[in-house]
Amino acid sequence: MPLLQDNTQRVKFLSPAFLKASFFLLTSCCPSPRDRRTVIDRVYELFWNNLFISYICMCIKSLPGGAPTEQARCHGGKVMRMFNQKQICSMPQTLFRAKRIVLHIPHSSPVFPNGYNYWSNGIGDYIARWTDWYTDWIFCSAAMGDVRIVPVIFPFSRFFCDVERLENDPLESIGQGIIYTDFGKCHRRIKNDEIEKLLKLYYHPFMDRLRCNLHPSAFLLDCHSFPYDLSDVDVCIGYNNDWSQPEAKILTKTESIFKGQGLKTGLNHPYSHSLSPRMPFSYPSMMIELNKKTYMSESGELDYEKMKTIINSLHRVFSLILDGDI
Repeated sequence: MPLLQDNTQRVKFLSPAFLKASFFLLTSCCPSPRDRRTVIDRVYELFWNNLFISYICMCIKSLPGGAPTEQARCHGGKVMRMFNQKQICSMPQTLFRAKRIVLHIPHSSPVFPNGYNYWSNGIGDYIARWTDWYTDWIFCSAAMGDVRIVPVIFPFSRFFCDVERLENDPLESIGQGIIYTDFGKCHRRIKNDEIEKLLKLYYHPFMDRLRCNLHPSAFLLDCHSFPYDLSDVDVCIGYNNDWSQPEAKILTKTESIFKGQGLKTGLNHPYSHSLSPRMPFSYPSMMIELNKKTYMSESGELDYEKMKTIINSLHRVFSLILDGDI
């Protein structure tokens, strides 16, 4: 029996009188307990499937513009990308308190798998500049063992596979899609069939892992850093102007936490927006970009006193998102 397509039919299907009559008629036609159990399980399954779909339909109908679209940001460039890809559904916006924070940390590693570095000479300088050094350590340390905070870390360099890019990304036109082929003066010799292989082995499994950790009560935190000479901003807070935008008080209190430590903040500056993979539900997403000067020297050495300040500030942001207090 296919799922009912008309919402009015669903309501009738879900009425208690109809369900009671259905159970009576179906079970009375089944002489054996085993057949009766099978029929009951099937009706039960149909009940919950249609109940869920009816609720989703009501949620979508309550939205002013229908279901939301997918939006993603480009780290390492000021390119905003919006795609009119409808989501399956969206939840009505209410006072949100997360039950889980998903830390998306895509660029913290400089590592290449053995045999996969096809870059020309000089790529090392770009890797040193554009790797988000120690962001895995910093953001995970700020979690302080809280099991409600789940890190999803890509273990390889963005110059091997950039998991924050989109399939058919506009930046592919300059060789900087998911699999970079050109960056600055460097070129990467890689065949199309090899690119497909890397997408299958690395990109898709990572994105699946990220999506598996998201649910309607999750908060996605996009974790990055940027070169010290790129901006005088210490902490960049990014968000999307769509269904994934966090509540205003989350943004303002996050900004005040860092400002309270004497750090200069920028909203959607120098980078903007936050990763928000398409899901069959809505969830908030926010990006935090740390200027590398807030935790390390120009030579690349960690400044532990500065890093302690950043970790404590991030911990307060996590408490704000999960518990509503700082």
